Amino acid sequence: MMTEVEEDIQEKDAEDAVDNRAPELKKLSEDIDKATNTWINATLQLESAIQQYQRCERNWTLPSQTSVARLMPSIRILTKFLKTHPQS
Repeated sequence: MMTEVEEDIQEKDAEDAVDNRAPELKKLSEDIDKATNTWINATLQLESAIQQYQRCERNWTLPSQTSVARLMPSIRILTKFLKTHPQS
């Protein structure tokens, strides 16, 4: 059986281990927050591009090729981003 001193030492070691990992865990949390915000912004931009495309499709006031040509670079960039950063 462990003595009270050994238990105190083990508890102190566990506390030190947590304290030593705190900066690493904080950085990980910040990185997760940044990735989440990036994902949300990319999704919103893609939704916006899709809505704009659909509006252009409904309103044939502009030549359709011009409307699509203006939107395609944004759609390609966002589609590529979403493929390389899948939502888990």
